[in-house]
Amino acid sequence: MSGSCSVAIALAVFALALSTTAFAAPPPVEPPVRTKPAPADVVVEVELGEVDLEVEGWAKAKIEVDEDIAAGWTARLEKDGDRFVVRIDGPPGIPTGGTLKLRVPKGAELLITARTGDVRGVNLHGRAAVASISGDVEISGPATRVEVATTSGEVRLDGANGRVDVETVSGNLALSRIKGELRAQSVSGDIEIGKAQLDRLQLMTVSGDVEVAGELRKGPHGIDTNSGDVRVTLPRNLALRILVSSFSGEINDGFAEPPSRHRGSYRRDLGKGGGTLEISMFSGDVTLAPRAPG
Repeated sequence: MSGSCSVAIALAVFALALSTTAFAAPPPVEPPVRTKPAPADVVVEVELGEVDLEVEGWAKAKIEVDEDIAAGWTARLEKDGDRFVVRIDGPPGIPTGGTLKLRVPKGAELLITARTGDVRGVNLHGRAAVASISGDVEISGPATRVEVATTSGEVRLDGANGRVDVETVSGNLALSRIKGELRAQSVSGDIEIGKAQLDRLQLMTVSGDVEVAGELRKGPHGIDTNSGDVRVTLPRNLALRILVSSFSGEINDGFAEPPSRHRGSYRRDLGKGGGTLEISMFSGDVTLAPRAPG
């Protein structure tokens, strides 16, 4: 009797253990790493997809990731050799969206790839390279190198101080307070450059309009367009030789007294000893305008 009782007790304990194991809560999943220490010139790769990115440069020696993205998706911060990588992970086949917020040392080098997500960077002092299909790109701060390549997204840059290279097919470009060297290329998007201080300028577009305002130093500088209009606004005391060649467009010289109109080839010398700006076009009009005082 006592033997059968012992067997019954053992079976009950075994059954209880099985039931406890069956219904026990799964082990907690560790959350992705959100913060890591990083040097001032750290390289950070960001792979976005359809998610928007807001990246801010700060004075702290660390990288911090925050997110507001679709359920089931999360951002991961991982170290890969001497650089960090931010990836968006989630179940395949489920669309994602939302915003990834990233804070990096302000001198960091950023390498960003996106499909349709927008990219917005503020207070960036290092290099920022963005490759996007259709998302808009907006970067501000004294970045020493900015490289943007997009198909149809708009590009807005403000305050870069070094070298800027921008390529787009149909997106508009709005570039403000750029210092140093600037190269921009577009097929049909408009290019607007304001308050620039450039040692070298190279603009190429097929049918988009071009507007340049600022100071062109050293050189050589060039604007090449097929059918878009070009307007260049410069200070009167700037030393610069301007050479214009247009097949069928009109050349308007606002520096002349009184303002004059020309066709074909035209030269305007501002001061002495400066650089050279060459404007070449097929059918668009060219306007050379003095900057208003103040």
